[in-house]
Amino acid sequence: MGMFQSACPRGVTTLVGRPIEPRRMSKASEEEVLRVQALYIEELERLWNEWKDVYATDRISEFTVFE
Repeated sequence: MGMFQSACPRGVTTLVGRPIEPRRMSKASEEEVLRVQALYIEELERLWNEWKDVYATDRISEFTVFE
């Protein structure tokens, strides 16, 4: 493929969510990592719910997080 051609037939849509601010520390605790992960997943779910009917009109499933 050329430099400006996409492998996706319909292109790729990128959405940017709200910033997530991790606490500054020399070494993150497991609790901090899980806190930031929860915020990240929450923001992904918010973006999905806000935009799914615009960009995923032909979806066959809903947003799912596997742990």
